[in-house]
Amino acid sequence: MMESSARSNYFKVKDEAAFKQWARYRSLEVKEDEGHDGDGGPCFGLFMPHDGWPCEIADEHGNFEAIDFLAELSEHLADGEIAILLEIGKSKMNYFFGGAWAVNHKGQTRHVYLHEIYERAAELATAPEVTINEATY
Repeated sequence: MMESSARSNYFKVKDEAAFKQWARYRSLEVKEDEGHDGDGGPCFGLFMPHDGWPCEIADEHGNFEAIDFLAELSEHLADGEIAILLEIGKSKMNYFFGGAWAVNHKGQTRHVYLHEIYERAAELATAPEVTINEATY
């Protein structure tokens, strides 16, 4: 069984009520923190303690449709804000996964995945026959 958890950094939003309504619609936990910016304004973080970030949604017939979660989130970010989304997961001790995504208020994104370390590790190989085993069962 795969288990995952996810959280974001704290960021400012354009419209607090619209943001919280969207978060409820996507079953996201929202936490507010006044201390994460210099001017004392409210900042918000997103949390998914028992699931990863939503990437699809079921309709009334049980059919799944892909959603662009990062695009949806970017619509709520205040000008100049960047949300950082972290997700980690595992299947017992057999397989670990993780990723991080950044999205700004313009909808521009960047991401990195934990498994990319294998490509980076290969750059350290001093001979072509070096084998890098994956950390899995």
